[in-house]
Amino acid sequence: AAGIPISPNKLLNDDPATTEPTATETIPANCSAGWCINGNAETTSVPNQYILTQDVGGQVGSVWNQTPINLAEDFDKSFSVYFGNKKDNGADGIAFVLQNQGTQILGASGSGLGYEGIAASIAIEMDTWKNDELGDPAYEHIAVDENGILTHQGAAPVQVMESNGSIKDGTEHLLGITWDHTSQTLTVSFDGSQRLTYPKDLINDIFGGNPQVYFGLTAGTGYSSNLQYVVMDV
Repeated sequence: AAGIPISPNKLLNDDPATTEPTATETIPANCSAGWCINGNAETTSVPNQYILTQDVGGQVGSVWNQTPINLAEDFDKSFSVYFGNKKDNGADGIAFVLQNQGTQILGASGSGLGYEGIAASIAIEMDTWKNDELGDPAYEHIAVDENGILTHQGAAPVQVMESNGSIKDGTEHLLGITWDHTSQTLTVSFDGSQRLTYPKDLINDIFGGNPQVYFGLTAGTGYSSNLQYVVMDV
């Protein structure tokens, strides 16, 4: 991820993306249709679609569901996620986040992916930029970060796609997140392939005994950027 701290990379021009959505409004910390947007997040003319960042450097956005979920119960969420079409120099990625700070919370841009600094949280990051200072692998990866800290202490990085392909391919991908409260295990799938499991007593070890948390998605850009959006299918 190219952000805070920002790696020395430059923003290059991208080819026109005529098929990508155009934002219709930007209302920071605004809630409608069950979702709250913050920062550079925007609604679009496409139902249930939220732009998290435009293809502009230094952006950060978050979208949170207004209704908390109960970690004492199972859940199964799915989303279509889009990481842009700039394979070589696009950044920085998208994260699925659970947190208990409310629906107007926003983390850092760039490598922070919109969740850095959010205490009492866990983030499933899909990171599209290698930051050496954070111990990122050379490949685009999924990892779990805890309490807004970016060092993958929850679950070590694994390649996002089962194949060696880039997720910055100009197409939507399917993200699946399931929580089994009995085994206290979060399972992450990408395009139908299970990528990692994260066993953790989230209620007690992360959220101080409170099972009620908010869920949403965040993203950031730094010197390098990509259009990044999510379509909710929850």
